[in-house]
Amino acid sequence: MTACRGPISFFLSALEYHSLDGRPIPYTNGMGDVPATSLSAHMGGSFSALLVASICFLILALIRRRDKWAFTYFICFLICTAIIAFVPNARALRYVMFWMMFLVIGCLVLLQRPDLAGYARGYKIILFGSLAFVTSVTGAIYFTPVWHSMQNEVDRAGVEKLLQAAVAPGEVICLPTGKDGWDTRFVIYFAPIFHQQLAKVRSYGIKEGECGGYNTIPVSAWHS
Repeated sequence: MTACRGPISFFLSALEYHSLDGRPIPYTNGMGDVPATSLSAHMGGSFSALLVASICFLILALIRRRDKWAFTYFICFLICTAIIAFVPNARALRYVMFWMMFLVIGCLVLLQRPDLAGYARGYKIILFGSLAFVTSVTGAIYFTPVWHSMQNEVDRAGVEKLLQAAVAPGEVICLPTGKDGWDTRFVIYFAPIFHQQLAKVRSYGIKEGECGGYNTIPVSAWHS
């Protein structure tokens, strides 16, 4: 989401505002499987229902306990949230995963008191329910063993023929991204480590983004 910056984009991402738009799989590693111009690009990923529930349970624990430990943890969470909100690119929540972990662990710790046992059981049910929900909507792909290597994935993509046609020794090849450009997921396919025979004969480098003055490989060449 390029229209919003800083803390606003972080909070919108945490609440998964438009984060699932245009995704074949609702939750992915990095949430970057959409065009860079999409509202959902790198947004969300923390399952906002669990986030909201966890904040509610944290506040509930604070109200029920009213002790120094609970107030200290809650204040630390607020300070941590305020700092993270101003971290560049914090909307990509994978870079601040510890924030969500800090929240969940805080709830589990603060609810570990005999008079709060019922709330603790309820929160654990929500945690397992969240796991079951995310597993179901993603088709359990993250629990399915993958038996082929990254090299096999690159070979199947067939990008080496594009490099063979474009690369000159010592040259830096640019892959334009953004609207009508390459999806950033596929840039790594062109890395020299996956084309070692070509790189030995014609060493090259890869960059993405703005390509002024660089030899480019348009995405249309891959689709042709």
